[in-house]
Amino acid sequence: MLLKARIGASLDKKRLRDQQRELIKKFATSEVASDLETSGFSLGGKFVEATVMFSDIRSFTTSPNPKPRRRRSSC
Repeated sequence: MLLKARIGASLDKKRLRDQQRELIKKFATSEVASDLETSGFSLGGKFVEATVMFSDIRSFTTSPNPKPRRRRSSC
């Protein structure tokens, strides 16, 4: 009885690992998927030294041909 429960639990774990592997392959690059397979599927990430630069470019998102604004009408 105990052996049957352990085998069932092991099969459930394998099934979950296979599902995780398939999901990662759908949503991540192959490099990320292989890195996760070797390092494991744990939360927390890694600490890396990084530099970030923020820039605000004036009128970057405006359209080159702006459309006239529509007036709202009340019903």
